[in-house]
Amino acid sequence: MTSLAHLPPEIRRAIEITPAAGTRERIVDITTTGRRTGRPRRIEIFFYRAHGATYL
Repeated sequence: MTSLAHLPPEIRRAIEITPAAGTRERIVDITTTGRRTGRPRRIEIFFYRAHGATYL
């Protein structure tokens, strides 16, 4: 496994989440801007790590 020491602490914490982590630690909020309306749209995505891979 590659060292993560060069990454900012918040990125390292996100990448190092284990299956035992709670729901709050697994949520990523993404905000996009509507192409036609120009209005922001926010979604929440949950992610998991298993066998060295990250799944959304």
